[in-house]
Amino acid sequence: MAISVLWFSRHDMTKEQIEDLERIYGDINIVKFDKTIKDVEEILSVGKFDVYAVVLPANLIARLMKICPENVQIIQPVSERVITENKIINPATQKEESEYEFRHVCWQRIVKAVFEVETL
Repeated sequence: MAISVLWFSRHDMTKEQIEDLERIYGDINIVKFDKTIKDVEEILSVGKFDVYAVVLPANLIARLMKICPENVQIIQPVSERVITENKIINPATQKEESEYEFRHVCWQRIVKAVFEVETL
């Protein structure tokens, strides 16, 4: 039976990210959810999943950890920023700059997340 994965990001998952998830979990079924949310409870309202693969700020990951069922894994992608041989024109400065791309490095399972803030 396939592992159900909810992908919460505005970007499509890359081929490398998918292949890495298959290495980790085997047979997977990925559902993408790219809606702007007001609260992480909206993520859980999409349905029941075995894994939540999320691109979220730390405070929202901490909140998601508090409300997720214990048997659900929350993971996040890790990428590195790599310079390419290409040059681009920065629209803000109209100057030529090096182009960068993001490459998948790994997935991280969130084990514990505690995040407290104070508005100033």
